[in-house]
Amino acid sequence: MLKALPCISKKFLIVSITALFLVSMVFFVSPGKIYGATPIYVNAAMTDDSGNGLTSGTAKKYIQSGITIVDAGGTVNVAAGTYTEDLVIDGKNLTLKGSGFGSDPASNTIVWGKADYKYSLEVKNASSLVVSGFRFSGKDSGKTMFGIYAYDDPIVVNIHDNAFTFINQNGVQLGNGQTGSVIQNNQFIRETRGTVTTGGAGPSFWGCTGCLVKGNTVISVTGVGIAVMGSSNIVLEENKVSAADKTSPSDRGIYVNNSSGITIRGNTVSKFTHGPASAYMYGKQGSAISVYATSDNILIEKNNLVDNSVGVYVATTATLPSPTNVRVNQNNIERNLHYGVLNIKYPASKPWNEWDYHLFGAADATVNATNNYWGSATGPTHLTNSTGSGDAVSDNVNFDPWYVDAAMTTLSNYVAPPPPPPPPPTTPTAPNYVQQTVGAGTNTVDASAVAGAYATVTGSGGQTVTIEKISSATASEGGFSIEGATSYVDLHLDTSEGVEQIQFTILGGAGVPRWWNGSSWIECSDYTIDAAGNVTVTITGSTIPSLSDLTGTVFTVVGKPAITVLGITETTPVEIETVRTNQFTCWQVFVNDKNNFQLIFFWSYKNNNWLKIYDMNDKLVFQKDLAYNDPTIEVSLPDGMYKVKTYHDNWDKPLQEFIIGKP
Repeated sequence: MLKALPCISKKFLIVSITALFLVSMVFFVSPGKIYGATPIYVNAAMTDDSGNGLTSGTAKKYIQSGITIVDAGGTVNVAAGTYTEDLVIDGKNLTLKGSGFGSDPASNTIVWGKADYKYSLEVKNASSLVVSGFRFSGKDSGKTMFGIYAYDDPIVVNIHDNAFTFINQNGVQLGNGQTGSVIQNNQFIRETRGTVTTGGAGPSFWGCTGCLVKGNTVISVTGVGIAVMGSSNIVLEENKVSAADKTSPSDRGIYVNNSSGITIRGNTVSKFTHGPASAYMYGKQGSAISVYATSDNILIEKNNLVDNSVGVYVATTATLPSPTNVRVNQNNIERNLHYGVLNIKYPASKPWNEWDYHLFGAADATVNATNNYWGSATGPTHLTNSTGSGDAVSDNVNFDPWYVDAAMTTLSNYVAPPPPPPPPPTTPTAPNYVQQTVGAGTNTVDASAVAGAYATVTGSGGQTVTIEKISSATASEGGFSIEGATSYVDLHLDTSEGVEQIQFTILGGAGVPRWWNGSSWIECSDYTIDAAGNVTVTITGSTIPSLSDLTGTVFTVVGKPAITVLGITETTPVEIETVRTNQFTCWQVFVNDKNNFQLIFFWSYKNNNWLKIYDMNDKLVFQKDLAYNDPTIEVSLPDGMYKVKTYHDNWDKPLQEFIIGKP
């Protein structure tokens, strides 16, 4: 059934058939966040790789085999076990889901490095990837280069709840213009195997924008914990970054170079005191946070920076400008051996290394380091603060006022507050979706605020339901847009097992819901529209779409577009207005998929609700007294133009009169 056209009393209207077929709510595949078709299962315990992978009992033996056969947008579920593979995802968006990486090896999904100078997982020619529940463990030689490498193509990744151990360089390396990626709740750990010690380096960003790194543990770092190179609007939040101890080789906890709009908030960074000569620092010290040349708008706040050589190291070469708009505020900075905050410029010629402080010149810009605790109520050590005994600061660091207590409740009154700092960098926008695991009985997953829709799920519980709003631009780019669509909403189940029914409501859509089955638009078989225009689609095991379809191709709902018709006495298009105040009022009329006229009415009388249809020669071709409880009528007439009139008792004066037609 196609969406109805409202009618205007006393107007002569021609219904636009083309517009009518576009008035709908449509299901489509979301290219930005795609959930796969039939999930593929992998289990290392299988005797061989001959299974079709469609069930856990017929699982593939190798992860690469699962990646190869899964549909684009699908999920590869990998059972606990050890997989000696170097994985490649080429040209396919998908989700990799392991069983976990906890303390019990029997329950871990472990990907063991296979070849030297390779990656545990390389991704290319794809735009979306989700990875969770794995322990990526490098080859015993210590020459597995990266855990996850997605550098050569723009891609949005969500890497969460994994462990990366014995990886030679970075656990995760992203680059080439990637936007909106999330690295969250992972562990990056250094290990010793035989005579080789390596690993511990966390994520690295090269030329990325709008990414979030949150809640990760980066421990026993030998070089750089988290690196941000040539990137913008990156948020590093609530991570724990530490070297193994104060004497083992280590370099920098967080390194920012040639980047802008970087927020470093709520992290704990410690024990960076012994950088190896081969690492960035070219010496035998270390820093918690290092900000290098040409960087701008760097916010460092509410961090715990303790037991390092330098807390915050801001530097540039003699030929490059100093970092600008660097704000270091509300941090705990203490027990850092040489400086709490150092802001310098290197000499034009060597020999020197980054710890030859006496050779360095003044920086081009001042660092705003107010409102910190420096390990002492007297404030930091500096020539201009004669009583200060806390961590030292260099010149070109504005440190007044400071907190006099570790709880940071009381500021000193040493000098007046500095001018207001520039606005902080923008935090990445929260995802416009809601994901919820439902319990037994009837539960509501409410995404009204972010997607304009909600789902009521009835069943045994345990299913994960996702509702996401998809932009028209994304739909167009993915090839799933439809003319007349105004909004798209994505509904997905991770499994339909145990679900009895879903009622999916799209607020204010007022249209006919359609479902995209992967190749064509299909009208939903069971839906209602309330007086406010909200559309509710009922989905069971026997409807179209069915519950099992929701674990395959994604469906989306498209809102009603504005529709115009041409009045018989008008010369320009006019907008149809819904009339709901008259007795026996035609609300909507359209041509359905049977090529019949279908009309919908509102009225209050229990009888004498007459509908009469005439041809253009005023010959009566159809009439009926519509029942009070039956507001919809379908009329089969040949193609052409017709006059429609509605009456109660007064046959001289129609309640409504308008023209309909079809070619």
